[in-house]
Amino acid sequence: MQLQDFIKRFEALSDEAFASNFGHPFLLEIGQVLETGPPLPERSVFLLRARGDHDVVIGRSSSCDIQLSVENVSTRHATLIAPRVEGQPWSILDANSTNGTFLEGVRLTPGQPSQLVSSVAVRFGPASRFTFLDSKSFLRAL
Repeated sequence: MQLQDFIKRFEALSDEAFASNFGHPFLLEIGQVLETGPPLPERSVFLLRARGDHDVVIGRSSSCDIQLSVENVSTRHATLIAPRVEGQPWSILDANSTNGTFLEGVRLTPGQPSQLVSSVAVRFGPASRFTFLDSKSFLRAL
């Protein structure tokens, strides 16, 4: 969903109501929040919700939970691993992608999960750049 559409749907909520409705983290496409790329409202935002033991798969395939239609993103590029126990952090796993998955510019070793912290930069291939944000940080970024 584009950020501007997300904001329109939920702008009437107070900060407390937002936090209670959206306690999950977000993946926000990098835009002018870092003064690069198209304006922030045109960027994509994904609310990360795991379903049971089903993690969030990212890639070009239409079967992925988050589909990135970008040439340099592999069909099944990476997996965001949801915490199995409340209070544990999310993790990310490169799925042996061709062009790599990066945290803060460092390429991940395929098959080895890395912990995600709020506000960390995540890149899929050379150009698909996002920021992983907890709900409070996401609200502050707006």
